[in-house]
Amino acid sequence: MHWLYKLAVTEEQKRRLNQWGGWQVVECLQGPNHELCLIHSNSFGIYQIGVQATGADFTDLGQHREKRPGFAGPEDLKFFDQVVTKIQQWLSQYGKLYVSSNSSEKLGKYRTILSGLGFQISDTDVGGQPTLVIE
Repeated sequence: MHWLYKLAVTEEQKRRLNQWGGWQVVECLQGPNHELCLIHSNSFGIYQIGVQATGADFTDLGQHREKRPGFAGPEDLKFFDQVVTKIQQWLSQYGKLYVSSNSSEKLGKYRTILSGLGFQISDTDVGGQPTLVIE
């Protein structure tokens, strides 16, 4: 199964992304329970990875604090292989990638997952928001 697709972003999501610094969706990787989206900001000049549970709205800051299903099943393990490949491709194509969340707990989980997948992670701040950097 080919998981790569262009996210059907709603007008409300486009409005939010644009308000946050001219963000635009580049592409997404859809797994069985989660979606991984690469977005780009001309204002900040960076590419950021957004993660959301399937059916959630990564542009709704209130949802960042909501508890969502974790990565648990065998189908998620297969998805992780695709995630590694896609992040490696994005790193080759775009350089540094950033990951952020309004939930420090989720940001910590993303650090653990990405480090466990073999990526080098450092910390920075983007627009006043604690952010991980994948290099």
